[in-house]
Amino acid sequence: MAIPKAYTLTIGGSTFAIDSTPVQQTGDATIESNVYNIWGTVSSLTITKGIEKPNVINMYVVRFTAGEGCAITFDGFALNWYGGSVPTWNAGSTYEINIVDNLALWAEFTPSAS
Repeated sequence: MAIPKAYTLTIGGSTFAIDSTPVQQTGDATIESNVYNIWGTVSSLTITKGIEKPNVINMYVVRFTAGEGCAITFDGFALNWYGGSVPTWNAGSTYEINIVDNLALWAEFTPSAS
């Protein structure tokens, strides 16, 4: 899966560039805003919100593949999940979560059977 190097975000007619440098993570981590944080397969993970940067839109980007019995904890965030509740992490699926202003938008990518 190709990793984007940058995002653009349009809010209220204004467009903002977000540098999303990919960072390979292992284990629990404190994440910075505007960085693309990538894990491999995890069964348990605690993601802690880093210090917000002033005068920019702070987007937190996370990608991981869920292992069996996956449990993900977000510390320092007061998340409002798209769809109204925390997703069910299905083993073998890859998730990308984008968080802006405590709104968590997520997508699930399920491997296709060959």
